[in-house]
Amino acid sequence: MFSSVRTPKSPAPTPLTDHHARTREVPSIIGPEMTITGNIKSDGEIQIEGLVHGDITARAVTIGENASVYGEVAVDTVRLHGTIQGRIKAREVVLLKTARMSGDVLHESLAIEAGAQLEGLCQRLDGASQRDQTEAPAIQQRVIADANWETVPAAVEMAAGE
Repeated sequence: MFSSVRTPKSPAPTPLTDHHARTREVPSIIGPEMTITGNIKSDGEIQIEGLVHGDITARAVTIGENASVYGEVAVDTVRLHGTIQGRIKAREVVLLKTARMSGDVLHESLAIEAGAQLEGLCQRLDGASQRDQTEAPAIQQRVIADANWETVPAAVEMAAGE
């Protein structure tokens, strides 16, 4: 009925065992008093409240209302409240009402809130064309948007090789 055989218990996980999972929960923050000159690379999330002169590669980036980025932003998800002068290449792009984007936007999903400013070339990418953009002709849009949405985006179908 009662056995004296004990089964070994598995050791309790230590806080350091899952280091990568813990670090992805909290974004790396570039504060409003910081200026970064150079490229930034992260496997996690970055929140920018200051100034960046360089390219950003990360899983996700949030650019604050008073923040500015001068360079390419290549991420899975970008939420823009502030300014980017350069190119965005992302799976999901969200331009909020205070966003000011000047440059090309390559995306799978693009959301633009009323009041956001966007001037540049927008190109929708699917999973295959994001890996190899030379495969198929792209439909590109030249967009100049303002707070009142007085302009209408014009779609131009581009033949391969043009």
